[in-house]
Amino acid sequence: MKFEKRTNSFNYEIEIEQGEILDCLNIKDNFYEVQYEFNENLLTGYIPYEFASVYKPEQEVILSYNAKIISQTDVYSITNGSIIDDIKLSPGHQIYIYESFDSKAEFTKAKFKYNNQVVIANIPTTNLSPNGLNKGVIIALSIISALVGVVLILLGLKKKKKKKLGTKN
Repeated sequence: MKFEKRTNSFNYEIEIEQGEILDCLNIKDNFYEVQYEFNENLLTGYIPYEFASVYKPEQEVILSYNAKIISQTDVYSITNGSIIDDIKLSPGHQIYIYESFDSKAEFTKAKFKYNNQVVIANIPTTNLSPNGLNKGVIIALSIISALVGVVLILLGLKKKKKKKLGTKN
């Protein structure tokens, strides 16, 4: 992408690489007014909307958590599986589980904030607890649902029997 700057009889035309980040000074009509440093000169120019977009940096703050640490734990690198020495998570530390939770898996990929930085790492699954319903509540709800179903079926059969008896007379 190209933009040019004319100042004091100098005319610059430079190529901007895809993915480069420029300082946006203003938005006018269908152009971004940008600044760019080129050969130690600070240039100002315009780039059409269709050739650029507003840069959105990676999210620095985790907006939601879906689990917490239940016992002191080490944290493991996603790339090579080694312990990250500088990080130990204490019980109650809030985390965000990145992938589906499998209680039988050795590790769970998680994102969390530590010393004002967002970290993505593996955490031993036994040391964390997802937020929400636990297994006991899920089992109890399943049993209650089954019992309600059986009662409704029995009531339906009893009502049907009474109808049949009434029609024979």
